Amino acid sequence: MTAEQTTVYYHHDFDCPAEVLFPNFCPIKERDWIENWRCRLLASRSGLIEKGCIFVTDFFPEIGEETWVCVDYVPSEKLAFVRVGEATVAEMGFSFTATSAKTTTMALRLRVTAKNNKGEALVAHLDGAALSARFRPFFVALEHFLRTGELLPAAAAEAQCAS
Repeated sequence: MTAEQTTVYYHHDFDCPAEVLFPNFCPIKERDWIENWRCRLLASRSGLIEKGCIFVTDFFPEIGEETWVCVDYVPSEKLAFVRVGEATVAEMGFSFTATSAKTTTMALRLRVTAKNNKGEALVAHLDGAALSARFRPFFVALEHFLRTGELLPAAAAEAQCAS
């Protein structure tokens, strides 16, 4: 018998070229646009995101601490991680496609595998709607940051998503 597993997808359109958007998908730079973002960088030659970069987060209370390993990195095109936590192992991939000279579609693929009963409960409740509810406020905050250079508080991003 194999573990419980699910794969979900999310897309978001940004009003900027991939070259502007992509660098913000970095655990160090995410501090600039995600309120209360916390990470501990374990390995990186450059000090930023790159293939082989390893960092630890404890950002989502229901998930707990996770170790992230960047397994694919092509600037402005794609980025992928393996995330290992107490309850789950997740493969998270982003692709960036220019839809015009000034717009980009970001596609997210998340495959989560349960490691135990807690992970099974997390996997059971993960679907496209749950993923959208989880990530859309982050991308609204990123859009705000790209327009203004300022962090949008999480409550404000969530309120924009609710309206």
